This record gives sequence, structure tokens and C-alpha cells, in this order.
Amino acid sequence: FKSKNLRVAVFLPIFFKGVVTSAVTLYATTLALEPLTKLDNLTNILLIGIICTIYSSFGGIRAIVWTDVFQLIVMMVGLTTIVTIGIIQNGGFIEMLHTASKGGRMEFFEVIQYNIYGKVIIFSLIFCGGLMAYATYAGCDPMALGLIKKKDQILPFFVMDKLSLIPGLPGLFVATLLGGTLSTISSWLNSCVALIWRDVFLKFDFFKTASPSCATLTNKLTSLLVGAVLTGLAIIASNTNGLIVVITTLYGILTGPPLGVFLIGYFIPKCNLKGAWTGYIVSSALLLWITIGNFLYKNSAELLPFSADECIESNFTSVNITGVREYISSKNSTIENININRSFIVSLYQISSSLYIFFGSLICVLLAVSVSYLTVCNEKIEKISPKLISPCVRKFYWTKEELANFQDNETKNDNYE
Repeated sequence: FKSKNLRVAVFLPIFFKGVVTSAVTLYATTLALEPLTKLDNLTNILLIGIICTIYSSFGGIRAIVWTDVFQLIVMMVGLTTIVTIGIIQNGGFIEMLHTASKGGRMEFFEVIQYNIYGKVIIFSLIFCGGLMAYATYAGCDPMALGLIKKKDQILPFFVMDKLSLIPGLPGLFVATLLGGTLSTISSWLNSCVALIWRDVFLKFDFFKTASPSCATLTNKLTSLLVGAVLTGLAIIASNTNGLIVVITTLYGILTGPPLGVFLIGYFIPKCNLKGAWTGYIVSSALLLWITIGNFLYKNSAELLPFSADECIESNFTSVNITGVREYISSKNSTIENININRSFIVSLYQISSSLYIFFGSLICVLLAVSVSYLTVCNEKIEKISPKLISPCVRKFYWTKEELANFQDNETKNDNYE
């Protein structure tokens, strides 16, 4: 579209999404580490944030790739070991499934199935880990007893409560958590610095003519600065509840519309700038509206009942088990009696945040195409290089002779400059 303003408008939400989601990921890890270590959240956040920022900034892409490979191996080994031992302690896989099914936790197929095949192994392990933790505490909820502060801490609590007698297992779980966090943050830091260098620094003449050593130093300092920002945001995120919902919601709002713009530019060269702007702005506004409505009309009936019927008084001397049981009974009765009748608009607010990316990009593309044709602005596509368009659709816009002529003139400057 040859628009610097549109490019900036797409860059900013992608950058903001990366910073916020990385910060929430960092905080989520420290939240899980709290039951495993004697360090508080603030100390854990600072330690992990500083270490990850330093090796990502000074190690470069090679360090990030090698550490990602190692961390993936540690994650898979750790999750597999903990899930396997936990299933054995719960009486086997069938018994675990029976307990989870009886409690209404078997919702494996109620998921968004895009990219499921590429993630089936890791998500199967995570799913089994959740079922295993539920099967262990189905009759005695540790959160109701005050043994954990947030539901996100249930698996780390299980490791310390049931598996701490096995030498090295808590440490392996810590390594699994850290591996996932360090891999996520370091990869994003590297891509973020590349975006900032390309879309911000190279707009200035000084950096266009800068030496390689100057460019390297600038990128390292930028990485340190961004790492400090996300570490600070992770500290702020310590007051945030429902981390998974926050992450998926942010991904949808800040990824859907920009993805739509990229799809338009990659597949539909006849779309004009007016169409791209309209699709981008309207889809962003719609997602923001749905998100605000989702928080205002949150459906608490989605909570599933929990129990403390199997808690033994002697095992929790500092806890009033009778009071806990009465509290849980009242909460479960509230859950069952909530009136779920709602209008179409309120039902719209209940759309899963996992679908925000799909709807955001779809609305953006449809509006962009419609506005482009309504404004009757027939873009002269012969001025657009075919190398910028998907090979799947080039034949619909250029003849073989035209494509051959473009290949002979590949020395042209980048059309986005």
C-alpha cells in the first residue's frame, strides 16, 4: 500500500502485544514458582527477567536458537515425567479420566482446532496435567482451603504436595517452567528488536549509514531497554487474574486486524489504501467493543462445581474444614442457579477470546475488499512487484510474459521504502 502511516499503525499493536504478553508470561511463571521456592514473586521476576534479557541481548540469534532447542527438550522431559508419575499415583489413566469426567472436566474437543496438529503433543501433556491435578484434589480443593492463592498454582502445588519426596522432581519441574518462559521471551525479544530497527531506526539518515558495529550496539541497547520494560510490566501484572484469558484476548485484539492487513497485501493486490484502513479500523473497534462487553457481562456460570467433602480435619489443623464445606456448598448452588438467558448482543460478548484473531482478520479482509470495489479505485497492479504477492495467486493478476519480465528486473528497490 506504500503507506508509512499504515505501516506504523500495524507495527504498534504488534509491538504492544509482544511486550504485554511476554510480561504476563514472565509473571505467570513466577506465580507457579512461588509454591516451589522460598523466593517471592518480585525476586523471581527480577532474576528471570534480567537473565533472559542479558543472554538474549548479547548472545544473539545463535544463542537463542540453541537455548530454545535445549529448553524444548527439558520441557518435554519434565512434563512427561510429572504427568506419568501423577497418573500412576491417581490409580492409572482410566481412573483419572473417570474422576475428571464425573466432575465435568472432560472438554477436550471443545477447543479451537486451528494449528492443533502442530501442538497436539505439548497440549495433550498439558491437558493430562490438568486432569491429573483435578483427579488428585477433586474432593478437597486446595484453593478453598487457602493452600494456594490462585488456580494457576494448582500444578506446582501438586508437585510439592505429592511428588516432593522423589529426589530431583521439583527441580525438574522448575526447569520445565523456566524453559518455556525463557524460550518465549528470548524469541520475542529478538524479533521485536528486528522490528524496531527496521521500522523505527532506519527511518533516520544516521542509522541508514551506520556501521555494522554501531547497528549491533544499537540493537543490543534496544533489547536491554525492551527487556527492562517487560520486566516492569510483569511486576505490574502481579495483580492480574485469569492469565490465559488475558493472553488470548490480547492476542486476538492486537493480532487479528494486523493479520488481516498482511493477508490483503499478500493475496489481494487490487485492494486499495482506503479499503485497508477501513478494514483495519473497523475490525479493531469491533474487537475492542466485544472485549469490553465480555468483561462487563462475564458469564460466571461457566465455573464448574468444586468440593471439599473428602478433606480430613486432621490433615489441615489450621483450617476450619466445616466452614470451608459450607462456603463451597453456597458457591456451587450459586453457580447452578445463575440465569443464563441473555440477548443476542450479550451472547456476542461470550465469544471465545481464542476466536478473536479469526474474526478480526476475517472482518478486516471482507471490509477492505468491499470498500476497495465500492470506491472504484482500480489499483494499477502492474506497478506492484509480483514477488510481494503470494505465488498461489500471481497467475490471476499477471500473464506468464509479465512475470518473466519482472524477474528480469529484480534489481528494483523495495516498494515499501
